[in-house]
Amino acid sequence: MRELSAARTAIAAMVSAILLVTGCGSNHPEAAPEPRRSSASPSADASKSPSSSAEKTRSQAESDLRFAAQIISGELRIPDAPLGRECAIDATALSPEVPGEAELQRVVGRLRTRGWELDGTASVDEGAFLVSGKWSLIAGAGPVPAEMAEQAGSNKGALTFSARGACSKA
Repeated sequence: MRELSAARTAIAAMVSAILLVTGCGSNHPEAAPEPRRSSASPSADASKSPSSSAEKTRSQAESDLRFAAQIISGELRIPDAPLGRECAIDATALSPEVPGEAELQRVVGRLRTRGWELDGTASVDEGAFLVSGKWSLIAGAGPVPAEMAEQAGSNKGALTFSARGACSKA
């Protein structure tokens, strides 16, 4: 039970941090592009995107997160890279309702179509851990923390994402 409480606390902390950094707007307002159809073969999976390769760029990873977050929101808030590091993405998508198990499972499903692999199980209590090439991702769903309710407006819930790739020294 202690691990579940820690997971919920971590999700709440991510939502709070992202809302504080982005305020009420987003510095990346564009919506996720629809996945492109592969011309490799007629039986190729239409939901696969070029970002399903093992060597994702930050832009491709962001696109994957935007695509996954579309299940509840057209806007994924992504603050600038922490410390200017292109290998780190923290993001949140607010929702008028608190997303539950079904929404988290849909997020995981959408990410899997983009080349992410689930590492273990996914649940609202524990979150979802996924990997794609050198990127690792924690996705969570839950209520907006009480201390951030005013900033979230009428939104009661959120999807949160924290992704890390391989950083190279500048």
